[in-house]
Amino acid sequence: MLGIAQRLGTGFIREIIRSETTPQRDPELYTFTFRSQQQPLYTIKSQAARIQTAVIQCINRAVSEGTSLVIEGTHILPELYLDLDVSLLVLAAPPIELHEARLKNNTTHSSRPLFAEDFSHIRAIDKHIVSEAKKHRVPIYTYNDNLRQIARDLVQRFE
Repeated sequence: MLGIAQRLGTGFIREIIRSETTPQRDPELYTFTFRSQQQPLYTIKSQAARIQTAVIQCINRAVSEGTSLVIEGTHILPELYLDLDVSLLVLAAPPIELHEARLKNNTTHSSRPLFAEDFSHIRAIDKHIVSEAKKHRVPIYTYNDNLRQIARDLVQRFE
């Protein structure tokens, strides 16, 4: 889609790093951000900082090979990537009713249950990311059944 050669999700990058560490060394990597024993913002910030080097290495490889790359996921906190020559954008959660309905009917993680507290944490993480995007003037798109329009805007923006 959009002529993007490579696409990576930060959850998978976290899994790769987990394969090279232990829960004792990196306990923050062994939970979902939205299901943390700590506060969800602490967990997302810890995980994002821990995988940042790997994300930057992926970006550097894409640049050196002249290929296109999208890295997506909640771990791409705007404040961690402002100094890089990359295009950042935030795809924010839709209004709460639509967001909840999507997550409850989500088939992309069909074996992962979602509890009421998880949803509350997901919304808190989204609110933080949007706030940081505004603070750093990173473009924000609210995903509200408008993915085609967002894609058209992005194609025009990056041409």
